Amino acid sequence: MEYITSLTNNRIKELTKLKDKKNRLLARTFLVEGYHLVEEAKKHNRLKEVYTINEKDDFGVNTYIVTQEIMKKVSNVVTPPGIIGVVNMDSEKVDLSNYHKLLVLDSLQDPGNLGTLIRTSAALGIDAVIMTSDTVDVYNDKVVRSTQGAIFKTKCIYLDKKEIIAALKANDFDIVVSALKGAKNLNEIIPTKHFAVVIGNEAQGVSSEFIAAATTKVVIPMQNDVESLNASVAGGIILYYYLQ
Repeated sequence: MEYITSLTNNRIKELTKLKDKKNRLLARTFLVEGYHLVEEAKKHNRLKEVYTINEKDDFGVNTYIVTQEIMKKVSNVVTPPGIIGVVNMDSEKVDLSNYHKLLVLDSLQDPGNLGTLIRTSAALGIDAVIMTSDTVDVYNDKVVRSTQGAIFKTKCIYLDKKEIIAALKANDFDIVVSALKGAKNLNEIIPTKHFAVVIGNEAQGVSSEFIAAATTKVVIPMQNDVESLNASVAGGIILYYYLQ
């Protein structure tokens, strides 16, 4: 263990840089806060370092005891939990031929929606979450917190939109798109076992490229003149239906 008390310590400067997406990508690491997320990172062999105010903490990795002032500087929350872990990013290598159940996120922008969908995918046993390159950063602190540790239990991959569509077609996925025109009610669909459910941008919906590539177009039947659902809610409903 090593004690750090200075806000200008080089390690603290480097740690603070990880709050920025560009620096996270360069270092291939990101931050998690709180004991639950640190423990999950350790459990999945992704934990690199720990910064804590508690001298008794021992996670079997390089550990630095810091002050409350340092914790406040590095933390992304108003009331820091007192422990921060530096975590290695997952490998970006992927072969869709190994998967059968996918969630594809097309230009999703809300961190809460992304985190919730990753958590839902983990709970339902989805093989991987594939995201277009313009989807919000999966290592954003709000996304990481909202996954509640599920980020370590689900493969999360960024690919170019054209790459995703080409790979789905090459591997004969049933490309299931939520749409209004030419769509069948979800409860009229017979679920396939080799599928990719596509959820679109919160404001614009699924892009024209994915709609054109769709093999199945679905709409969730709703009552009381409700026209649409939150992206994470819609995604959860469609995924659950397809896993029946």
